[in-house]
Amino acid sequence: MVEKKIHTVDIQGEYGTMTVSERVLQKIWQRGDFLQERLRTLEGQRLSIQSRGRWNHQEGPDFREASLMLDGRALEGDVEVHFYPQDWFLHGHDRDPHFDRVALHVCLFPPLKPQKPAVTAQGHWPPTLVLLDRLNQDLESYASDEALLALEQTERLAALDVMAVMPLEDRLEELRERAGRRWRQKAAFARRRLGEMEWERACHLTVLEVLGYRRNRGPMATLARRYPPAMMARLSADELYEEMTGQWALAGLRPPNHPRRRLAQYLHLLHERPDWPETLREWGLKKGLCAKASLPTGAARKRGLGTARKSLSDNVLAGAVGGSRLDTLVVDALLPLLAVKTGAELFGAWFHWWSGDMPDALKHFLAQADIVGKGRPAANGWSQGGWQLLLESGL
Repeated sequence: MVEKKIHTVDIQGEYGTMTVSERVLQKIWQRGDFLQERLRTLEGQRLSIQSRGRWNHQEGPDFREASLMLDGRALEGDVEVHFYPQDWFLHGHDRDPHFDRVALHVCLFPPLKPQKPAVTAQGHWPPTLVLLDRLNQDLESYASDEALLALEQTERLAALDVMAVMPLEDRLEELRERAGRRWRQKAAFARRRLGEMEWERACHLTVLEVLGYRRNRGPMATLARRYPPAMMARLSADELYEEMTGQWALAGLRPPNHPRRRLAQYLHLLHERPDWPETLREWGLKKGLCAKASLPTGAARKRGLGTARKSLSDNVLAGAVGGSRLDTLVVDALLPLLAVKTGAELFGAWFHWWSGDMPDALKHFLAQADIVGKGRPAANGWSQGGWQLLLESGL
């Protein structure tokens, strides 16, 4: 069998044009990383997904043997994923008998203009589902996740050779500037989320997504949207986990990251601190978080960030989450949400905070480029700036 061609498209992101692979869309579908409640096709039919199918890496439809419900009627067949509805015809699927069993056409974007729906060589008309308004993140974040996977499998980064010829101060300034871009992107996402829902639900959803990390963010988001905090607190980790049976990505997962364990941690938080979002808001106004980005990281931590981290862990989160996942929770979810909610200037705290979950290749890059080392401890700002640089370098 011949491996299929992977198509790409250039999309205008917040910080310039980015190239996104169709594989990103396939992973969104495979992981169920989109809002699946009350789905409607472009044709107006009610859609329920029982099984998203088996990912096909060879020629033919992207997913085989999916199980769906269309207007209450059971439907089985294949699923094809595209950026635009018109890609069905541009890729010649209307003339290819390999696509005769496609039961659902999944697209990221709606049609650019009115056009005829997808049709197979046998004259079957599979309905179309548009995902753009159902995504749990913006597309730039999904593309970033895909690049992160590539980074985890990389031993040598070409960007290191570029950085090596620059004076140290220029290297540091490059990463500071790019860290600022990452911060603005995360704050913009937090602003959109808080525009869609009230504070408690936004905290609930975002924290569960981060606890799921990349692989299991989709099922975690589904549970968060399905069960408000008070309702979720009445269930067990086993009940929640079993509700998403078949949705979890477990292959190669380290035991501490197992979704059953992460759900148990979050339930511990709900039981011990049912009002934790309000306590978090109060914590976000503490003076210890008013660190200046221009300060050395060590000084910023001694002046208040170290105390703030312990207070957050003990008094706000009830010790539910620790280690690098705690720090990932802070930099990816809590500080951006707090900056929008309270209006506080938290970029400095975010910059000097401890790095969360980062691949070894990025850590080695920062060390070899002398970004971290004597007098410059590892910090989230350097990690985020390095990550943005690698993304812009076409990782």
